[in-house]
Amino acid sequence: MVLHLNKEGKKVSLEHDETFANTGDNEADFNTLVAKFEDAKPAYGVFNVSTKTSDGRMQEKLVLINWCPDDAPALLKMPHAGTVGNLLKSFEGTYSSCYHAADKGDISYEAVVKHCS
Repeated sequence: MVLHLNKEGKKVSLEHDETFANTGDNEADFNTLVAKFEDAKPAYGVFNVSTKTSDGRMQEKLVLINWCPDDAPALLKMPHAGTVGNLLKSFEGTYSSCYHAADKGDISYEAVVKHCS
C-alpha cells in the first residue's frame, strides 16, 4: 500500500490500497509498489519482504519505505520527515524495518532485502 500526507501535511491517507504481495513473485510485487511513487511527491510504501535467514529459514518482515525524493518541495518534505516516527510506532509489535530512499536509484528489491536481512 502507498500512503501520502494530505495537502495540509497533517494527516496520512491511503493513496493506493492494492495488495502487492502473494502473486508468487515477491520482487515483481515490490516493483509494482515502487512504480506508484511519484518523482516529486513524498510517500510511504508498506511492503512485506520475504527473506531467508542465515540458517535457511524463511522470514517475513514488514518494511516501511520512506520515499522522500530530493526534488520534492521543502514544504512537502518537512512534514513528511516528521511523520515517519509516528508511522513506525504504528507498526510496534510487528517485525518491521524502515528503508529510506530519495532517488529511484536508491530503491531496488535487492537493496531492501539486504536491509532486512
